[in-house]
Amino acid sequence: MIVRLALRRLVLMVPVLFIVSLMVFMMVHLTPGDPVRAMLGRSGASAEEVENIRQQLGLNDPLPLQYVHFMTDLATGELKSIRTQQPVVQEFFDRFPRTLELAVLALIVATVLGFVLGIIAATHQNSWIDSLTMVVSLLGVSVPGFWLALLLIFIFAISLDWLPATGTEGVRSLILPVTVLAVEQIALIARLVRANSGSPPG
Repeated sequence: MIVRLALRRLVLMVPVLFIVSLMVFMMVHLTPGDPVRAMLGRSGASAEEVENIRQQLGLNDPLPLQYVHFMTDLATGELKSIRTQQPVVQEFFDRFPRTLELAVLALIVATVLGFVLGIIAATHQNSWIDSLTMVVSLLGVSVPGFWLALLLIFIFAISLDWLPATGTEGVRSLILPVTVLAVEQIALIARLVRANSGSPPG
């Protein structure tokens, strides 16, 4: 039974992976602008040089043939970034430690603050503290992460100049991304702790 279920899941993954790969492939062609111009930046390359690079990258081939080359390079690990011309696998592993660091820190922050807020709400049930905590939690679940990120960058990086908007060095560069990643989880954990500690939150 378990083997059949696992095989069924694997079979169902095939069309999903196909659709995802097709969407990723089409992003290059649907994104405004010329990918070769984006790769060259402001190098001032001539039209002939741009055309030669397009030919080298196979961007003048028919789309079905380009997709076959895309999938072949993806399967063999030879797929390269158009912008940097570095293997995608290498760029993935270069960025993975930073991504893992952000994910772990966000999980720790979310767990600690979520439990604290949930316990505070549970120990002050039906009070203004309880209501305020649950309203804040509801906002945390409702606010889209990308919008919250832009808002925090505008306030703390641009307007107040307290924190860097980008960068990978120092604790200060972690505060904004960790906050954005943790907010929704803080809200969910707080509401879950509150709900399991008494009457359901309002």
